[in-house]
Amino acid sequence: MEHPMRLSRLFSHTRREVPAAADNAAQQWLLRAGYLSQIAAGSYLQLPLGRHMIERLQRRMTSDLQGIGAQAPTQWVQEIRLPLLPPTTSIAVAAAQLSREHIHSYKQLPVLLFSFHPEWQNGFSARPTGLLRLRQQNYLRLFGFYADSDSLTHQYHAIASRFQSWFERCELLTQKVESSFDPENEPAHIYFLAAPEGDTLVFSCERCGYRAEQSCARAHKPAPPAAPPLAMEAVATPAAATIEALAQYLGIPTTATAKAVFYMMTPSTPLDSPTQEEFVLAIVRGDMEVNESKLTHALGAVALRPAKQDEICAVGATPGYASPVGLSGVRVVVDTLIPECPNLVAGANKPGYHLLNVNYGRDYQAQLVADITAVRVPTSSECDGDLCPHCQSRLAAKRGVMLGGSAMQQVLGLPQAACTYLNQEGKSRPLHFASHWLGMENLLASIAALHHDSHGLCLPPWAAPFAVHLVMLAGKSGLPQQVAESLAAQLEAAGIDVLLDDRAESPGIKFNDADLIGIPLRVTVSERSLNQGGVEIKPRRGEISLAPREDACKTILERIVES
Repeated sequence: MEHPMRLSRLFSHTRREVPAAADNAAQQWLLRAGYLSQIAAGSYLQLPLGRHMIERLQRRMTSDLQGIGAQAPTQWVQEIRLPLLPPTTSIAVAAAQLSREHIHSYKQLPVLLFSFHPEWQNGFSARPTGLLRLRQQNYLRLFGFYADSDSLTHQYHAIASRFQSWFERCELLTQKVESSFDPENEPAHIYFLAAPEGDTLVFSCERCGYRAEQSCARAHKPAPPAAPPLAMEAVATPAAATIEALAQYLGIPTTATAKAVFYMMTPSTPLDSPTQEEFVLAIVRGDMEVNESKLTHALGAVALRPAKQDEICAVGATPGYASPVGLSGVRVVVDTLIPECPNLVAGANKPGYHLLNVNYGRDYQAQLVADITAVRVPTSSECDGDLCPHCQSRLAAKRGVMLGGSAMQQVLGLPQAACTYLNQEGKSRPLHFASHWLGMENLLASIAALHHDSHGLCLPPWAAPFAVHLVMLAGKSGLPQQVAESLAAQLEAAGIDVLLDDRAESPGIKFNDADLIGIPLRVTVSERSLNQGGVEIKPRRGEISLAPREDACKTILERIVES
């Protein structure tokens, strides 16, 4: 990079108008200030300002992570570069392959590897995420490999605290939110930032403090009163292919019905192994919905997709009138509440017919019983929402952004077996594993969303692409240019990144652009300021002060330290 970076040569430009494609503040200000350029929906080109901001954050994170090795000489802390992984390969599978290939002895442990690299979002679905609605994002990924649970837990919390400190330096008020499907044995959490435009939903309990991401949130599910199983019988139900239509036709509540949902799942496999989709039938109570993330985890799958009509018919089921009763060779998963609900109405696998008094265990069996229902979002008109799984208070829902996350595994392994190492006695022991991740573009967008005013971005010093925005206002004598160039060189020599506005533009345009770009400290060198004895210093949110010309560099350095 040229030192200092000059706005006259910067491949970018600011915009006065709000881009038509911007639907939230983060998109608006990053596009207007010239940090990003939108190529297509969910796809952004990082312009030099945006690239420099992300690279500066990455350098600071890298330095912080390498400090772990300095504090604990036995800890290996090294950077690697992950490729763009195939959609069917999870990060855990990639880590397991890596450990099997390279970790064999206790002498190599603990190991902390990290990588900055791009990833597609959510495998096959590529669901847009974050404030930028990204389909691909650059991530910081950390892999920690450990010999025992004590070192795993200690390092897990140490790295989590570093993540928290990064967010604090970016002046983002994040919360740690549960994101584990098995929190007692495999703890995991995300770093959640509340934002109305966000795409992540979190359920929380004000009474006991329970907080969980929508994909894994749990709720108290009261079981209906026990009743003796009645004889199953078929009943005609014309034009009742939905749960609502069925309940209305029979005059029963939806809680007395069973809902069948069909999927094709992609199982988790090692790298480069062939994959073949498998048919899955999920059963939940009629008033509930399937949580596909929970179902995916319960099955140990990489991805799910809705089954097509011909795929459903091929197993002997009838869309709209389906149930597991009478089906064979089908993988059935039922929600934990189903075995406790007697005499449900379910499909007869025959057009226009349902079965009364279907009971789990007597009339059909499942290969898996698991919590696979979605927690219901409370609304003022239709639903009061679900209850906390711990204290049974009403759960609240809040929307926001998922900035990153951490997870630990007591046993790391591939689908076939656990990954191991040899301990001091030469015995094979299971390898413990923790992973941490952070989305760099989501971080960039969140900073922009929270740190702006009506004129542009107001970036925190730790996150800004430059520490100083040096505005040169040319005069007849040429002295402002000489002083500005000299001051820029002094600041760069002192390790300060400077953005120098050396363009032949009016003061109004230069100041407006400085406000848009949002560097924490603006320094102006002009004929007027020099005639007054120095240079003007103005924080992005603050008043102008004059620093003597001979002490300008020292004064600026002091102001940077203060910020």
